[in-house]
Amino acid sequence: GMEAFGTRTETIRVKGGDDIKLTGRSTRHGPVVSDLDPDRKPDDPTLALAAAFLWPNDRTPEALLAMDLARSADEFHDALANFDSPQQNVVYADRDGHIGFVAAGRVPVRRQVFEQSLLPAPGWVEDYDWTGMIPFDALPQIRDPAAGWLATANNRIVDDRYPYFMAGSWPDDERYRRIAEMLQATDKFDVAAFEKMQQDTLSRPLHDLVQSWLPRLKDADPAIIGLLAQWDGRMDRDRPAPLIATLWLERTGDLLVRKPLGKAYDDWWQWDIEAVKRLLADPKWCRDNPEHTRDCDDLLQHSLAKAVGELSSALGADPVRWKWGDLHRLHFRHPIFRYVPILSDWLDADLPTDGDAFTVNRGVPAVSSVGPALPDVHGPTLRLSIDLKDPMQAVATLAGGQSGNPLSPHYADMLADWRDGRYRPIVAPSV
Repeated sequence: GMEAFGTRTETIRVKGGDDIKLTGRSTRHGPVVSDLDPDRKPDDPTLALAAAFLWPNDRTPEALLAMDLARSADEFHDALANFDSPQQNVVYADRDGHIGFVAAGRVPVRRQVFEQSLLPAPGWVEDYDWTGMIPFDALPQIRDPAAGWLATANNRIVDDRYPYFMAGSWPDDERYRRIAEMLQATDKFDVAAFEKMQQDTLSRPLHDLVQSWLPRLKDADPAIIGLLAQWDGRMDRDRPAPLIATLWLERTGDLLVRKPLGKAYDDWWQWDIEAVKRLLADPKWCRDNPEHTRDCDDLLQHSLAKAVGELSSALGADPVRWKWGDLHRLHFRHPIFRYVPILSDWLDADLPTDGDAFTVNRGVPAVSSVGPALPDVHGPTLRLSIDLKDPMQAVATLAGGQSGNPLSPHYADMLADWRDGRYRPIVAPSV
């Protein structure tokens, strides 16, 4: 039957102004989030957020303390039983040579899965309610695998035999496969070898996709074709091919689905190469676009020409002089002063970077439909390499610096080292 919303009013006190009162609503599934949409119409569906981190009795702080105090791999594993939210892929090792992996955290068990959990489930019936959480011992995990190594890179962590539903879609697993490839290439590693691995810039999915597109072009600039054909797939900031390839992929997706998706396109576009491949296999998507292309080969011709034209306007007519780092830049803005004019630009320690969404050294670019800017918006905050034979010699690189004070010499003094893979010891050497 019908049930009244739960409500809670919060008062935001404003210095020099009137108080602002905000009323939040909640249901048995969780807080109402659709009330936050300023464009919401009265007859639009009401959306509530069911989230594992909102369940009571979260013991994650206790788990973190026990993890810090663990003296063996077994103790560390047991501590993860209380790690509730958010779910994390956790790898661990000890000095005795034991290693392990646990996808720790609360994961709901659903009575039924609605649309692979990619769309909001009907909350007015019980068909899709949660019936509990996956037991800790049933979470994806492994200890001391025969291969002698473990890796995780946002890849799919279960196979079709796993009895519980984990996710409706998974990111591309190329980063994991590249790490596995490097680990299997030799059985001898030192700290320097792992530093090199963390800096790897091979983007095999983008490289292979572009190579498969080149034979489909009937008329393209030979200089552009030559640069792409000779490219080895590395997303190095001083090379032109990564820039051409990335913008070609994005403009292809733009032509395929920006028109039907409208404002939702930017939320949908996540460098999904497999989705682009599926769309290019259906001629309907290749004809119904703003360029009115004849077929998918014609669309690829148009999207490349569009990308090259934008790059020529922005960087000059000679593609050999273009560089990935010209448009793939990290903007390291201050969390508060970024909103203050003049200070926001002065404190923006931006610099060109390597990598893309598919590289181990990740540097996911954002896109724009009105120009070729591809800023680096998602990558590793910290890189860490530890030899457990001597953990006090651990080295790291940190994005930025140790200080949040923009007047401090340590505000951004680690940024170039972080970008270039120059590691520093965590523990200062004794004098």
